[in-house]
Amino acid sequence: LISSRLVLEGPLKKDTSSFLISARRTYLDLITRPFMPSESQGGYYFYDLNAKLNYDFGPRNKLYLSGYFGRDKFQFIDRYNYDNSSYKNKGGLYWQNATGTLRWNHLFTERIFANTSLIYSRYNLTIFNEEKDKSGTYSLEYNSGIRDIAFRHDLEYHVSTSYRLRAGFQSTTHLFTPSAIVEKDSQTLLDYKQKTEYNSLESGVYLENHFNINNRFQANAGVRLSHFIANGKHYLSPEPRLSVNYLIEEGLSVKTAYAEMNQYIHLLSNTGIGLPTDLWVPSTDRVKPQNSRQISGGLAKDMISKNLTVTLEGYYKWSRNILGYKPGASFLLLDDPTEAQNFTWQDNVTAGEGQSYGAELLIQRKTGKLSGWIGYTLSWTRLRFDEINFGEYFWARYDRRHDLSLVLIYDLKENITLSGTWVYGT
Repeated sequence: LISSRLVLEGPLKKDTSSFLISARRTYLDLITRPFMPSESQGGYYFYDLNAKLNYDFGPRNKLYLSGYFGRDKFQFIDRYNYDNSSYKNKGGLYWQNATGTLRWNHLFTERIFANTSLIYSRYNLTIFNEEKDKSGTYSLEYNSGIRDIAFRHDLEYHVSTSYRLRAGFQSTTHLFTPSAIVEKDSQTLLDYKQKTEYNSLESGVYLENHFNINNRFQANAGVRLSHFIANGKHYLSPEPRLSVNYLIEEGLSVKTAYAEMNQYIHLLSNTGIGLPTDLWVPSTDRVKPQNSRQISGGLAKDMISKNLTVTLEGYYKWSRNILGYKPGASFLLLDDPTEAQNFTWQDNVTAGEGQSYGAELLIQRKTGKLSGWIGYTLSWTRLRFDEINFGEYFWARYDRRHDLSLVLIYDLKENITLSGTWVYGT
């Protein structure tokens, strides 16, 4: 897509504070508009805004403020004139994200420091359609979204050169709006509004230990305890994790890891209209959290003489309680929105299981005038639902069998760098 970007950055107060503001917009829709017929207009565009502010209060305290807003929009307008009358149909969809983060970094001692963050985020999807002729106007608007407000505190303690301790907690309030429908008809005087909302609280505490047992053996062991409550339903889940790294010889190491994860927020993606229409919904008394277990292992070789690092890794992941639409389920929940009070998104979904596995090869050159990497991933992701495909496994929407990427970076001069990226996927 053709786009333009503007970046403005600089100091506010020397050695104390700085700022950055950037904006971007695609304008292919503006270029193609004059070439489209006047009775049928349409197009797609997106724009985003970024802002950052840093303030240094001294050697022990730093404050960071950042924000982001982005919107993607697709729309069409059709106009027809007939028998001294006219008809106009306008529709489309847009989705937008907004985030804001305030982070305080505090150094207690040379060995202990902490990060405290206040985070706001919001996602919203809107689908709209309006028809207008001499008899009146009919409009239908569908909204779905999620709003999060989170507080997070992370503490890191370097006990010694061979032992590091990390601990922290996070609490997030979620406001889900799986569906909000507004339907109006001036001819029948219909003015219907229906909105479904869920409030929930997600919290977690964690403890993580990093050990350098000797010059060859490193380990990272920890556990996270997560809690989720929505509409009086509680879920409490421990999430252990362990990773080890062993240096076989100079430049050759092997590693392995195991982790358990729970996800209390589910993503429902519709594939029917070819555009991103993501719905975020919570776990409830009828919808259980998604649970995953993953094991991975790898081998890394540093070829010092050739300035190369070669890494080969493999993984296997099991998942339960994956959410998906039932066969024939409507994205808008109902053909007749006025019946929505007797029908919720929970009636439209089914739960299943999934498997993801694969291997990745990465060859990387980190230094020199020419640097970069080439990576190849071979992977499989499949799902199974009792109510879909006769209970048999099928390949997931995000299954990507082959993924090949090449990145090259060349330092032409001290202040000039050339880079190129090539990606191939199936």
